[in-house]
Amino acid sequence: GVDGWLRFYDATFNATKTLSLGTAAEDTLAGVAADASGEVWVCGTTAGTLGAAPFGGKDVFVRAYVDDAPLFTRQLGTASDESAVGCAVDEDGAVFVLGNTGGDLFAPREGAADAFLVGLGLLGNYR
Repeated sequence: GVDGWLRFYDATFNATKTLSLGTAAEDTLAGVAADASGEVWVCGTTAGTLGAAPFGGKDVFVRAYVDDAPLFTRQLGTASDESAVGCAVDEDGAVFVLGNTGGDLFAPREGAADAFLVGLGLLGNYR
């Protein structure tokens, strides 16, 4: 399948590390964000196992990196398809992921597909 990649640079824009991010299934990246202390967050969509067993269909994932090493990966989904649209980090170091769901993700669905916004702390706990 398709995978994403993440490249790290030093202060003079020399590439220091390139990491592949994906599974044997199709995986896409939707966003990357960094906080003031240097943690890097990546969000995207996977049809495979990236942090948890698939929930069914495509799932959203969030991975946190500290010093270019993975800290945690959280996979979110339902039996339907989910997709990430982007992510951002606030001043407290929490990441917020915006996406779409065709299932009942965190609440009963109100339409054929609903938008969602979920916040995660540095250790992957829901905010």
